[in-house]
Amino acid sequence: MSTRLPSFAMRFVARFLPIALLVAVLLPVLAMAQGSSAKPISEKGLTDALKIGGLKESELISAIKTRGVDFQLTVQSEKTLRAAGATDGEIAAVRANYRGTVAAPVQPAPQPVSPPVQAQPAVSSPSSRSPGAYFKNGSAWTPLPVESITWEGTGLMSGLRKASGGLLNEEITGTIAGSQSVTAARAPVQFLLQLAPGTSVQSYLLVHLHGKHDNREFKAALGGGKSSDGVAFQATQTADNSYQINFSAGSGDYAFILRSDIPAAKGNTNPGKALTFHIKD
Repeated sequence: MSTRLPSFAMRFVARFLPIALLVAVLLPVLAMAQGSSAKPISEKGLTDALKIGGLKESELISAIKTRGVDFQLTVQSEKTLRAAGATDGEIAAVRANYRGTVAAPVQPAPQPVSPPVQAQPAVSSPSSRSPGAYFKNGSAWTPLPVESITWEGTGLMSGLRKASGGLLNEEITGTIAGSQSVTAARAPVQFLLQLAPGTSVQSYLLVHLHGKHDNREFKAALGGGKSSDGVAFQATQTADNSYQINFSAGSGDYAFILRSDIPAAKGNTNPGKALTFHIKD
């Protein structure tokens, strides 16, 4: 007995099977629009959603803002998303909505959520501050945002270092995704460094960031000894492990970098941390 399907059945399968497969692929994409109880969106999930194109730009941005993403936007991840079709608006939503791991459910706050920088608690008592950099925001100190640094070695300085007998240090390029820090102020502005145990003011390097494409970058010597983009600063001790800095340099983007975050050798791909700020014209 023949098991071959009748011609009308084969036409039915040929017509509706692609639609069924498309619906199955789109289900995880449509799930992005669910409530905030869902997990943050992964880089792979967002990339797949962009390639499929099952959501409008406004719908995808809304989903990113509602659920957040579980990855920080690096130069490489931005390239991957843009290659999949991400728009400037979607890239900006990813950068502003990193959530990390999902926190335990909590009761909704009675007040609206403030913008990212303002949402960080302003502190005035030295004993209540965590190690890091702060800027004077009104009468309180507000933490500078922490952004990720990716490292890329440069080849020219290697030959110069050998030719100079070690007098010239080989440099590495640090790249920070995005064209500008979310923290902006007008000079002069006051900063405060709250040091961790075992560190000193000299543990920090202040660098001037230069725009390149849609990112910011700077150069520093391997091992963090110095930087051709370094900016000198004077720090005055105000309390135990607390130092105040009066900043009056020109407009542009800057960052405090821990020297220990700068790789000692090429090939180190561990990301560093930049405490960034933007000085308005």
